[in-house]
Amino acid sequence: MKHLILSLILITTNAFAFSEIQCRGSQLDLDLDFWGSNTSNVRADLVYIENGNRNRHSFTMRKRNSRTYIQRYYGGGNRLEIDTWPDEEMQPLRQYRAIFESRLTGFQRISCTYWD
Repeated sequence: MKHLILSLILITTNAFAFSEIQCRGSQLDLDLDFWGSNTSNVRADLVYIENGNRNRHSFTMRKRNSRTYIQRYYGGGNRLEIDTWPDEEMQPLRQYRAIFESRLTGFQRISCTYWD
C-alpha cells in the first residue's frame, strides 16, 4: 500500500511539474512559467533596462499553434517567436534563437532556454 501511495505521489508531481522558458537579450530578461505540458496560458515576467532604470512588467501570454519548428506566444502587447530547429518540441537545457517584440522594448533577437 505504501508503494502504491508513493507511486501516485510521484506520478502526480511529474504530471504537474513546473517548467520555464528563460530568454535573454540586450538589456532584457523574459521568463515564461507554466505547469506541466499546459503551455496555452503562460505567465510571463519581463525585466528590462530603460534610461538606466531596471523595470519589471508581468503579463499573460497565449501559445498559438504554428508551423513546425516555431513556437509563437502573444499577449500583453508582446510577441515571442522561438525557432526550435532542429527539434519539433523544445528540449531541456538547449538554447534556441528567438525574436521578441514589445511596445516597451521594441524588436530584439534573443536566445531562449527551456527548463523542465
